[in-house]
Amino acid sequence: MILNHLSRQEKLQKTTMRYKRPTIRWSLAAALLVVSSLWLAAQSTQETIPTWIVKVTVVEAEMPNLSENQRNIISKAMELDAHIAHPDCHFELDATLEYIPSRVERFDPYAEEDSQWTLISIEDREPRERDHKQTPRYTRMSPNEAWYDLRRNIDWDSLKVANETADRMSFVGVKKLEVGKDEFVPGEVILEIDKEEKVLEKVTITMNEPHKINFFATIAAMTMTQNYRYDPSISRSMLHELSVDWKFRFFFARSSSKEHMVYRYEDCQPSSIIKSTTDQ
Repeated sequence: MILNHLSRQEKLQKTTMRYKRPTIRWSLAAALLVVSSLWLAAQSTQETIPTWIVKVTVVEAEMPNLSENQRNIISKAMELDAHIAHPDCHFELDATLEYIPSRVERFDPYAEEDSQWTLISIEDREPRERDHKQTPRYTRMSPNEAWYDLRRNIDWDSLKVANETADRMSFVGVKKLEVGKDEFVPGEVILEIDKEEKVLEKVTITMNEPHKINFFATIAAMTMTQNYRYDPSISRSMLHELSVDWKFRFFFARSSSKEHMVYRYEDCQPSSIIKSTTDQ
């Protein structure tokens, strides 16, 4: 999920209170970062598998703005007309963020839900005991979450051609962004696809309207970029890089945060997820 981040705020508040700055300017900047980090952290750390991931669905959409060939390109690249589950992969997630120590975590899809993520290093050093207890403050998405979020929350009938070259085609449309339980805001999605191979190469997601986090802070804007690479060993595109650019408003001040994640896969196996049903 795109904004699936809020939990354990008390721990984060205690952690951030240790980093006081002697000037009003630094204090204000720290306050802005604390507010944004608290919201992001708590949204991103719930790694329970949503019920809608249990079944892989065939997406039925008319896509009236596209030609038959263009619909075929989308359907093939996004696997809309096939009961194909995303593969289960062991991978390492290397996260780099502004103001926050970079982290490397390993994901085990076969472990218990509360033990799937393991912290490997912080700033290239062995993590201390307290590091394991701290909540990650970034958009920690697994490739499965990113893939199924696209399939479920894009309005496929809204897609239209944005640009076309000899070997690539991009489509623009509407996507729902989840900002809370059963709470969504509209966003824009751009899908860039290799026409010849019919594989997904890049996704850009933009929040179209501000979202109020609480009385003090508002997400003014958000842009997420997902870069995919085709893996011939499993005959599909896999999420390789994920970047998020956040902009916040805090009363009369503004703050921003940038995240960059790199995925390194170790092995991928066919998913054990049940394949059935149809989405419309």
